Amino acid sequence: MNRRDKFKQGLNSLYLPYYEALCLALPDEWQPYSGLRTFDEQTRLWNQGRNAPGGIVTNAKAGESAHNWGCGTDWTIWVNNLPVWMSKSDERWKEYIEAVVKVGLRSGEEFGDIDHNELKISCSWPAILHVFSAQGSIAAHQKIENSIFQ
Repeated sequence: MNRRDKFKQGLNSLYLPYYEALCLALPDEWQPYSGLRTFDEQTRLWNQGRNAPGGIVTNAKAGESAHNWGCGTDWTIWVNNLPVWMSKSDERWKEYIEAVVKVGLRSGEEFGDIDHNELKISCSWPAILHVFSAQGSIAAHQKIENSIFQ
């Protein structure tokens, strides 16, 4: 299974058409390296650089990231089956950002997370978490669906 198919698994049905369009819009060297995350995975990443060794990799706690709802992925260029960790100033990001915007997704460049893209919604991901906590997963999915920018 290739990387794009692997990271397609578990994505929210509302985000999936955008993800597939992004796959078509980008050359093969662009591949995802992060997709759906559990709340536990998000907590582990949030703790990194704060309460655990390593550098800070996210500012989103569990439930506050598009990744937790299957509505976001992180990408980079891959060479010889290895990721290329480019600086934010690398000109190659322009191709990625243009593709993200073209297919109608929100670019993480807007908030300093250049390799990230997510579904454009009219509320925050913490607001989705609030609905989930109060009313459950079906209500959270409905809130995401009702919040998508067309």
